[in-house]
Amino acid sequence: MKISATKIVQSYLNKKNIHNLKKNINARNLVIGAAAVIIIIVLSHFLRPIFFDYQSNKEIFVKKINDHLKVRSKIKGDISYYFFPRPRIVVNDLELNFKDSDKKSIIIKKSNFLISASKLKSPNEIEIKKFYVKNQKIKIFSSQFKDYLEYFQKHTVDGFVLKNCEIFFIDSQNDSISITDFNLKNTFKNDKEKISLNGIFAKNRFKISFLDEKNKEKFLNFSIPALKTYLKIIFNEESNLEKQSGKLNLKILNNILLLNFEGDTDYKISESFFRSKFLNSKLDGVVNFKNNFYFDLGLEINQINLRKLLLYYDSFFNDKSSSQFKISKKINGKINVNLKRTESFIGRIQKSNFIMLFENGDLKIKSGSADLGKKGVFKFNISLLGTGKDQRINFFINFLSEKGKEFLKKFYLNTENQNISFNTSGKITLIEKKIKFDNLTINNQKLEGKNLNLVEDSFNTHVIKDGVLGSLDFFKIKKFVREAHEILE
Repeated sequence: MKISATKIVQSYLNKKNIHNLKKNINARNLVIGAAAVIIIIVLSHFLRPIFFDYQSNKEIFVKKINDHLKVRSKIKGDISYYFFPRPRIVVNDLELNFKDSDKKSIIIKKSNFLISASKLKSPNEIEIKKFYVKNQKIKIFSSQFKDYLEYFQKHTVDGFVLKNCEIFFIDSQNDSISITDFNLKNTFKNDKEKISLNGIFAKNRFKISFLDEKNKEKFLNFSIPALKTYLKIIFNEESNLEKQSGKLNLKILNNILLLNFEGDTDYKISESFFRSKFLNSKLDGVVNFKNNFYFDLGLEINQINLRKLLLYYDSFFNDKSSSQFKISKKINGKINVNLKRTESFIGRIQKSNFIMLFENGDLKIKSGSADLGKKGVFKFNISLLGTGKDQRINFFINFLSEKGKEFLKKFYLNTENQNISFNTSGKITLIEKKIKFDNLTINNQKLEGKNLNLVEDSFNTHVIKDGVLGSLDFFKIKKFVREAHEILE
């Protein structure tokens, strides 16, 4: 049987192609080919949202943001899609409103919304998984601090993240207060909400964490390691933003403050204490935050070293460059102080009572008395008033002793008169470091003229030359008393 030339050629080519195909088909090429097909399929899936018309679908994304964040929002800028390193929608100029008013909305220049990788077929299908903001400067409003807290309490927004941002607000003095390198993360797991945040405020890094577990106690931890400040609050399980109760433990500069509290804007303080190396006391009363910070407290002191206490904390309220004391005008309130017993350079004080009043930057110590037992009784009123060059200390001191001879031995002075007394009032100007007596009466004899001026000069030289706290230094007081005694002889 004859075979045509055409069939012979065709048979040859078929054998050749099959041979080449078999030659090129191997495991390596199969893997490369399969990978290429998968990459094409994956890229086509992830690149699909690039072609969406985001401008015409802006309202769809506003609704998705509102539903995810549980706030009202507006998108003032553009919307973009990025698929690397994870699919996300990027929104420019996003406004978030935590209240009905639009006047104080938070504006974020660039926001990232991480989205589900499996739902990218259409704008309607896109599902937001996480809100992520990085390297943004964000203005907030101090009048809405409570609204921000209520937001995290009422809404379960998992995956709320701020990273390396700057948060700032304008205070009542029109000053800008900022927190830099601010990080916040809110997560939920097994009915537990945990909010972690940290940042830098006034050049000091702080850390805050809040753990809220359903139907259990809530824990708030706050720390400023550089200042050795650590705060822990345990809220009872029924606590909320309207009413709280629990226990506060504050450690600052080796001091411990423990408060048992209960209230809403008026907090009742009970069975509490403050302890340091210079002070051991019990504390109770009321603290009010309704309009302005105000307190009415009772302080029962078991032990105190007043001079060391003031010298230790001198830098917190004394401006050494101007010799002025600094007390914030925002601290207003009253403390009733009862001192059981303590040792002082004038002897053992059996009992001391006085009222401390803080009023718009002024400090007044009123109705003060100190019982030295048989050695005498002190009564006093002292006020720190004014600011700047007008800052001054007004004082009234009355002392009476039936054991004058024994009392004056502490100053190495001898007298045959057992009954001694002195009564004085006047003022000390802090800038000039000078005392001016309005009245100085010793053993019923009033000092006037030259003798009074000499006593004033002696007090200025020996006691307050380096600062008003010299009036608590026994060695300085002793020099002054001995010199004043010589002047009066």
